[in-house]
Amino acid sequence: MITGFIIENQTSKQRVTMGMNPNYDFVYKDDGLDWGYAPASHSTYFYPEQIGEKISMTNVTGRDISFTGYVHYVPSKADISNYSREALKVLVRDKIEEKKGILNSLINPVDYLKITVGEFFLEGKPTRSVQYGETVYENNEYFCLFVVNIYCPNPMFHKVTSPNTVIAGSSPSFHFPLSIPDNGYKFSTRVDYLVISCNNDGNATVGGVITITAMGTVKNPTVENIETGEKFTIHKTLSEGEIIEINTSQSEKRGIKGGIGSPTQNYFRYWDYENDWIVFNVGDTLVGYTADDDTEGLMNVKIVISPEKYGLENQ
Repeated sequence: MITGFIIENQTSKQRVTMGMNPNYDFVYKDDGLDWGYAPASHSTYFYPEQIGEKISMTNVTGRDISFTGYVHYVPSKADISNYSREALKVLVRDKIEEKKGILNSLINPVDYLKITVGEFFLEGKPTRSVQYGETVYENNEYFCLFVVNIYCPNPMFHKVTSPNTVIAGSSPSFHFPLSIPDNGYKFSTRVDYLVISCNNDGNATVGGVITITAMGTVKNPTVENIETGEKFTIHKTLSEGEIIEINTSQSEKRGIKGGIGSPTQNYFRYWDYENDWIVFNVGDTLVGYTADDDTEGLMNVKIVISPEKYGLENQ
């Protein structure tokens, strides 16, 4: 059961906490959280006389979430001892109005919000300004009921991770048909891979952001998912300080860019159709990297993935 979370305005960086006890900035009811769901639609096809259908494509669209809670203020012991009963009511009412102003500026339909639950987060925009209670039972000098509605275009809960380790591997060289020259044949080539270990502790396959930084001259850097054999090669000799960023996510962010000092230029001209957009299955994935002419020691590779979950009911 989710007992607390953080809402942050991505423009102003203002943030508040919401939970199930008065220690949070705002409290919500036991049944005040509706995380919605990740709606899916399936495109199907079938042939004449076929029994059943085949699913050709699955699209998962955005989710609607809502929070129902209370704007409250709990007087401190000092407040109780320093104010009369009537003055204390005025103080509490003023504090509640002040907190409503904070909530109004935070929940802005123009700005993106980040909702963080433990190590995971959702992003979305409010579909309207904050709704407040209108009756005396919902809006009085002790508390005020509110409802917040947010649309999340990406319905998945994300987690950011970037772990690293080092091992070695080999690259096969055997091809059929085989023709053995007089000087012999090379059956495999040992490749001293530097390897990054990525843990996807979500429940869906995701892409990632792979950043290559050249600390010297690096020739044709290659990155490979050792678990699946997916790989790509950047057909370019990198200069010292050159940075390339490859985004393999299945979204409009997918692409490759690079440059000296920062990745600002389109680098698709160094990419070819045989390259794979490496993805990361659920669990641990080992990703190795190397380069021609033993120049991999001068390249630094960083991988950031954002594991995704459909729901966090057990958090």
